Amino acid sequence: MTTTTTRIDWRAVDSDHRRRFEATLAGDAPDGTLATSAWQHFPGLEYDTEALSSAIAAQVLKHDFGWLKINPRGIYYGEVWGAVYDDSDYGGGEVPRLVSPAWTTVDDLAGVVALPDSPVLAEQVELQAQLRRLLPDRPLVYTVFSPLSVLLQGLGLPLYVGHPAFGPTPTLRIDELWAADPAVLHSALGAITDTLVDFVGRLREAGADGIFYAVTGTANPALSADEGWFAEFSTPYDQRVLHAASGGVRVLHTCGPHSHPERFVNWPVEVLHWDSFAAGNPGLADLPGVVAGGVDHRIFDGDHDDEIAAQTDAARAAFGERRFLLAPTCTVVSGGLSDGSLDLLAAASGANRDGR
Repeated sequence: MTTTTTRIDWRAVDSDHRRRFEATLAGDAPDGTLATSAWQHFPGLEYDTEALSSAIAAQVLKHDFGWLKINPRGIYYGEVWGAVYDDSDYGGGEVPRLVSPAWTTVDDLAGVVALPDSPVLAEQVELQAQLRRLLPDRPLVYTVFSPLSVLLQGLGLPLYVGHPAFGPTPTLRIDELWAADPAVLHSALGAITDTLVDFVGRLREAGADGIFYAVTGTANPALSADEGWFAEFSTPYDQRVLHAASGGVRVLHTCGPHSHPERFVNWPVEVLHWDSFAAGNPGLADLPGVVAGGVDHRIFDGDHDDEIAAQTDAARAAFGERRFLLAPTCTVVSGGLSDGSLDLLAAASGANRDGR
């Protein structure tokens, strides 16, 4: 596969979308409008970069979204190290069925090495490059999972509370993982981090404005009660990837209920994003700095449009003159997705909606 690596400076193409996005990051509100976006998965298209990039770009242009979190298939990280998925079987959900994980035992982790030349990562870089060509005037941030999240995915362990991987039951329990020799875990996490650091640079060369950095492991109840594991097995590796992405936009997403977004207030990121409607999480306006969200990602099925309007109004009221990025609180579920609901979200960005 030939990958396009011509770097496109995210500030090089002037547009209202870029100016609004940059103004938000700077804390300015020149016209009262909001930079708005939404994103979903496209089961059935995710292994074809041309089909996927065309579908994503068409949705952005149809609803005139002002920025984009690029959503590749959510399991590409495990595939880098050899996890196998059945791309013909999504089970009616958002990810294909896991056939076999990358690793099954702690002993397997001792053999994890950096794989910057993975063809799976080359495919992701090509997807980024294609979307840059299709959307030259939009800020684009590419989804990158944290090294800890990649480790969990590679073992077939749940990334989200109450959501086991679609496929075989893992042979290793998460409590057994944390009881393993820390040196083995650090070695594996280091190799994963080396791979992601290189990957982030290649995404920037392919025209990414930055990364959407997903820290999913924080929502695991076996972990979240203990800050020590996070400080040891997540933070140092997160910092390496985030520093590698410096010079671009870093949107940090902490996923699910009890996801502790307050942990990240002073981290080297430009934007925080979390599910402000999930249990144990603060409200959208409760944390300082630039944040993204405002609308529950579960209500875009066409039956909750009044609720979408009420939530966008409530977010505007809570922030006053403070700017934020208007978006769903997580990936919008593609099954039953309503174009009208997305149009309503996009319309909410305008300063003059309903006479304002």
